[in-house]
Amino acid sequence: MAAPGGIRLRHRGHNGASPSRPAQRATQAQRTPPPQRTPTPARHAPAAGPRARRGQIGLVAVLACTGFLAWWLGDNTVGDLLPWTDRPATTTSPKPSPSPTPSTSPSPSPSPEASAFDTNTPELGTTQVLALPACADDRILLNVAAPNEVDTGKDARIEVRLMQPSPAGNPCRLNISPQALVLTIKNTAGDTVWNSAHCAPVQPSARWARLDEKSIDATFTWDQHTSSPACPTAAPSVPPGVYIAEASHNQVTEPARSSFVIH
Repeated sequence: MAAPGGIRLRHRGHNGASPSRPAQRATQAQRTPPPQRTPTPARHAPAAGPRARRGQIGLVAVLACTGFLAWWLGDNTVGDLLPWTDRPATTTSPKPSPSPTPSTSPSPSPSPEASAFDTNTPELGTTQVLALPACADDRILLNVAAPNEVDTGKDARIEVRLMQPSPAGNPCRLNISPQALVLTIKNTAGDTVWNSAHCAPVQPSARWARLDEKSIDATFTWDQHTSSPACPTAAPSVPPGVYIAEASHNQVTEPARSSFVIH
């Protein structure tokens, strides 16, 4: 403030010097305490309701009862504990036996011994047949019948028939051994690819059968493999084509023939 006489008066401190502004600010900062932060209250998960607690207690009780019941029953069934209940009869079906597994290795072709040579003559070499006279050559007729077509790899069944010319004469005996009655398979070039006498089973030189008004029918089964007198253990199969079945008998002059196709 201005004093009389133009003299200016200044307030000073205790030591006579007026305090500076930075000192004043520091003093005020020491006197004013720092503001305190209000702590944020912690959030708590809402307590489970009575219904949820009852559900949890019930689930635990059910699991405990189930485990105890399973342990107590063991191998028993409900029908054992409740004898008044109807229990279906338990049947045990036998297990099917395992079927044999076919071998994948190539098997050797069967010899003519394995090929079927069936005849409808039940009496062969009996006393009654041996008592008959031998058939004359001019009283024997020969016929052969082959299927028209045969699939590759399938057996070919060829029928051979021996009979008397009509009218039939008196009964006679006829030799139908593998050496006397022979079936030959030839190709169109006339080459023999299979012969029933090759490696034929050892049998008596004569197998006498009765020939009368009834014919003697023999069935040959050919598996489409080749044959030779050397009796190989494995023989190749013939290719598809036309083949000729030729039946012959040692008492018949002309053989009988029938052609068929393998495709």
